[in-house]
Amino acid sequence: MELTPYTKKLFDLSGVRPEDAWSDIYTWDGRGAMEDQPSHIKSNGSIGCISTLCLRISPYGFAFAGKSGIFYMKDLPYTEFAWDQLNSIKYKNAQGFNTNFGESEIETEYFFLDGPFNFIGGLYMILVSYSYQASIIVGKNLPIIRDPVNQGIIIAYKAEKCFVNGYPTPY
Repeated sequence: MELTPYTKKLFDLSGVRPEDAWSDIYTWDGRGAMEDQPSHIKSNGSIGCISTLCLRISPYGFAFAGKSGIFYMKDLPYTEFAWDQLNSIKYKNAQGFNTNFGESEIETEYFFLDGPFNFIGGLYMILVSYSYQASIIVGKNLPIIRDPVNQGIIIAYKAEKCFVNGYPTPY
């Protein structure tokens, strides 16, 4: 992971190396058809979504990778970014022709991810919380949070004290 002001400060405080802090929140073994997978991802600038291979989270940042399974599309390589590098986060309920009822989407400057509402909604809350707090810790401009976190997700995670009207609080 790239050393940023936030990751340096966190390492100085905790003594835990970034590579030792990762937790998998989603993995796919690569079997089965892409259409059967609950989550699809693409990097910004690429065409077409592919199956999400892994999503990882840590106090330092977020990581993702994707597997195509189609001969003419490339796999999405494993990519990590620190929380203070996230500048824009957008959330919406999927409304396209090829989307299933109850799906949602997250878009950042690094990736576009879709999947079931309960999974994507919770992940959106995590992305918003970590990136917001990381920006405050290092004195950087706050990320642009284009959509409030769903109140049902906030209640389900018992995070009511951390959000006001769907947006994070600095405490």
